[in-house]
Amino acid sequence: SRHVSLQIPATALIKDYSEVPKVRGLPIIGTALDYTRDQFKGKPFIMPLERQKLYGNIYRERPMPNGPEFLVTLDPSDVEKVFRVDGKEPHRPTFSVFDEARKVAKQQRGLVLT
Repeated sequence: SRHVSLQIPATALIKDYSEVPKVRGLPIIGTALDYTRDQFKGKPFIMPLERQKLYGNIYRERPMPNGPEFLVTLDPSDVEKVFRVDGKEPHRPTFSVFDEARKVAKQQRGLVLT
């Protein structure tokens, strides 16, 4: 296995995961309902930009109550750090709403960068 070292500047502000802002959803449907509002229909990639206005460049969200919680970063330098330490064969699960949007738009699976 490959060992990867991530250098973090001494001046970097490191938050505990519990301190990262969390989008609050409804008990039975999580935050999935947010993605069905008229202004986002067929445009699920706009939602992170709306969330950024409320929560900043990094937030966490659980679209489905029994599904995984996602940590979302909208800072390109954070994305670069993740890719650099992700290893040779990273595991990146898909999000079903994105899969459906890709089918409708006849797009292949790929990386989502806004």
